[in-house]
Amino acid sequence: MASLSSGTGAAGAKPALVFIGFMGAGKSTALEAAHAAGLEAVDADAEIERELGSSIAEFFAAHGEAEFRRREEELVGELLERADGGAIALGGGAPGSERVRAALARHICVWLEVDAETAWERAGDSRPLARDRARFDELLAEREPLYEGLADAVLPAGDRALAERALPYLLAMADLPPGARMAWAASDSGDYPAFVARGLLASGFWPLDGRRFLVSDSDVAPLYADAVAPVATRIEVAPGEAAKTLGEAERVIRELTRAGMTRDDHVVALGGGVVGDLAGFCAATYQRGVDVVQVPTTLVAQVDSAYG
Repeated sequence: MASLSSGTGAAGAKPALVFIGFMGAGKSTALEAAHAAGLEAVDADAEIERELGSSIAEFFAAHGEAEFRRREEELVGELLERADGGAIALGGGAPGSERVRAALARHICVWLEVDAETAWERAGDSRPLARDRARFDELLAEREPLYEGLADAVLPAGDRALAERALPYLLAMADLPPGARMAWAASDSGDYPAFVARGLLASGFWPLDGRRFLVSDSDVAPLYADAVAPVATRIEVAPGEAAKTLGEAERVIRELTRAGMTRDDHVVALGGGVVGDLAGFCAATYQRGVDVVQVPTTLVAQVDSAYG
């Protein structure tokens, strides 16, 4: 673990992955995954305890919460301002400081969500703010809007395996356009990242390796197909619900076969809900399934049919 004096300062420094969230959200677990991947990792609470010379619970009891928050703001603010890459886990209340929020602006802020029941079970009574259940629930409700407002990426509560799967995508965010956001989605068949950003396709970012096999409709493809280039082949279907048939799916799969798609490749669904449904079905049934990247071009597809 690094110390609070690590880093070279903000000038020219790289952003760090900063994990935020309520008690029991899994910030330490995410930090362990980052450390295992070779990142310099700092647990802010552990560093604070080292600087204070006592546990946080003991400091709370002796000096009160207000004094602890003052010291926390000073130490965490300095840590974030000096950080140069790596990964940092913050205590649940640290983002309440204006100085800390300002320092977070240049970093990749990852909010780990957690529900009240899970958080209570994980926190136990070892933490000074986890001894009154009613107040605990109120505190979670108060802090969630703060976490949401700061988050560049959102991960659900999970184990180390989830953090390990998400880590490459979190690291990639350093090269995405300003304002990029990532949410981690879950479905019965697996979980995956969803990215939103103005200029994302033009940035050159792509979430998967392998060749791209494009499925789009004849209205959308002439407008946006170049944005997802290079593609190994381009398959166009008629726009509208009439394209969502088994016959059209058979044609798409024949075209994918003719173009030589393998399991190391993936389908790109460029269009609205019909294209997303059809391309997703074809990807799921082609050689027992290949990956699919949804690039929704309608609002309904963006908020509904492109997920799951």
